[in-house]
Formats: sequence, C-alpha cells, structure tokens
Amino acid sequence: MACRFKSGSGYQQLICMNLIKNKITLLLWNVLYYLVYIVLLPLKILYAFKQNEVTKNLLAIEAGEVGWNKIDVKETYQSAIEFYGKERVTKVSIINKKFYISEVIKNIKEQKITHYFYDPRSSDMENISSLITAIFLVPIFAFYNVTPIAILPDFAYRKWRYQCAFLTMYSGFVISVLHNSETKRYFPHKRLMGPQMMPFSNQTIEKISHYIRAKKLNETIKINFTGSLYEPRKSKLELIRQKLKKEGIVLNINARDFGGKMIDDEDYWKNMVDADIVITTADQYIGTNLDNLGEHLIYRYTEALACNTLLVAPIITGSQRFIKNKVHYYGYKNIDEAVEIIKVLSSRPDVISTTSKNGHNRIKELVNTGVYWIQLEVLLKEKSVLK
Repeated sequence: MACRFKSGSGYQQLICMNLIKNKITLLLWNVLYYLVYIVLLPLKILYAFKQNEVTKNLLAIEAGEVGWNKIDVKETYQSAIEFYGKERVTKVSIINKKFYISEVIKNIKEQKITHYFYDPRSSDMENISSLITAIFLVPIFAFYNVTPIAILPDFAYRKWRYQCAFLTMYSGFVISVLHNSETKRYFPHKRLMGPQMMPFSNQTIEKISHYIRAKKLNETIKINFTGSLYEPRKSKLELIRQKLKKEGIVLNINARDFGGKMIDDEDYWKNMVDADIVITTADQYIGTNLDNLGEHLIYRYTEALACNTLLVAPIITGSQRFIKNKVHYYGYKNIDEAVEIIKVLSSRPDVISTTSKNGHNRIKELVNTGVYWIQLEVLLKEKSVLK
C-alpha cells in the first residue's frame, strides 16, 4: 500500500503509519540480530574445535512449573519418548527463573544433553531479560555442543520470535505453525519447519479412546467451542453464535479468559469428545509488539481430530500435507462460510460421523508413524538425535 492519502482519510493514514512503524521495527530487530551474530561468531568458531565426549544423544524437553501443566508440553514429552525411547529423552523443569542460565548449564552437564527443546512461552512476555537470556544461551550451547530446537507456536509475537532466532542463529532450527512462505520475510534465517501440527502421543489417544467409547449419542447435533477467549477470537465466535441462533442452531462456548486458569485435562478432552462438531478460529491474539500474520495451524486442529469430533476451522496454507478439507475436517474462509457449513452439517449426521472418523484415523496415523519427529530428524541431518 502506498502511503498517500487525501485530507480526511484518517483511517488510511493510521494504517500507513502502523505499516511504516512495523517496517522500522523489523529493520531494527534484524540489525540487532546480525550485530549479535558477528559479536558471537569468534566464540562459535573457537568452540567448533572442542571435542564432544558424549557417546549417546539425549533430547531435553524444557518447561517451567506452569509449562509442565500445559497439554502441548506434556504431549511433546510423551510423544518424544514414544518415538526415541525413554533413554534418549529427558525432562528439564526450570524451578527458579532468576537462575535460569545456571539451571540450564547444570542440567546439560549432569545429564549430558545434546539436543535442547526450547519454548519461549516459559518467559515473561513483557520482560526483555528473557531475550538477553536467549542470547547468552548461544555461546553456552556452542561450548557444550548442544543443538537447539525452538518451538514457536505464536510467530506473530516479535520478542518470542527473536528469542528463537537468536538461539538458533548458528545451528538447530525453529518449529512454526505458519507456512514458510508467510514467515520468511519476518525471520533472519531459513531453518524453519512449518506449518507443523501439534506433537501427540499414543498414550493420550488411548485415554481419549475410553471417553469416545463411553460417549452417549446426543439428541441433537451438539456444537462446541472449548478453549481460551481473546480478540479477535472472542468477537468472531460471538458473531458466529448470533448468526447460528437465527438459524435455530446453538453454539456452546466452554471458555476461559485469555491467561485465566486452565481447564482440567480430563474435562477438556471430555468436552471435545462430547461435541459432534467443534468450531475454532485460528487467529493469534491482538496486542502490542505483534505482527499481523493471519491464521496459524493452532493445536486445536490436532486435538479436535484426536477426539473423533468433526472440526470446523479456517483453511491454513500448508495444512493439506497433514489433513484435507472435507475429508478430515471442514475448512472455512470467512464467518459466513463457517455458519453455512455448520448449518448444512447440522442436518447431515452421516457426514459428521464419516468425517469425524476420517479425521480421528488420520491423527492416529500421523502419531503412529511419528511424522512430527521424522520431519525433525530430516532437518537435523548429521545432528540427528538417533545417531
């Protein structure tokens, strides 16, 4: 968009000013990245000649005390164990964030960790010290010959994005929920894997299978949303709910406020299983220090299908590698299309049943074959955890 506007076009002027501000901010981030790259390069070269005394590779999954209560963190750990074996995977719990660096070093030395699964969400969103910490980890990982693997479920948030970029500037890679065509101009290196679905375990699928077998047939088609509410998701769901209400269709919203207390795992899975249709949006929240990068392949795509529930969700670029529209789920491009899809499906229990089973079987296939970890191994190449 060319930033030329006539008198009175205040809204266009605001949009253009934001675009200019975002471009300047992105430029400053990139300048900082390359400055850090140059400053730390001599240490990287020096440590490259250090001999590695480790005889067996070990993958560490890290999270703080709160992080280990999150479903996706627990699924990452359990699915890694199922793929690599318990002897090649370890859990790192950060007890005191004030001593984060020393805790990381202690774990690396004591457990002889060779691969480190890093999640920027364990840091304070507004605290710049977590960015500095990520920079300090670069020479530490180089010294101990540790390969970083950074998970980035919210690519839009700049500080998290650059924490991952700094950490992986010399080695390792970043796992994203956006297609690389949409992320490459916002990221300073090309070692990105995305969009990637949530890692999921056979153990949890088996647990969910008990709920599926115990499920009673609903008298009417039950349509649920389960999860956290934030903008623009909150407004979109409310608009969908109102439009469905006019059609005599009820949308149940089982939600918590963004940042609020998490729903118990068992209740979360049961709410999902109990529904005939689960609807979701795929926007990331609106806030400061964010780039508007559109819709992400959020973890709900994996979770809903694992629960043998028909998912109605936005169509995400690159997601067709894993799940196909109108085969494993029903995808929409806008709110009116979402409403129309639900309206049609509400009178087609046969389609709901078939698509739900297709989606459930597809997730089981992806989990059983270890697709998530195989893709990771391909990117690691000679740094493979299995070597």
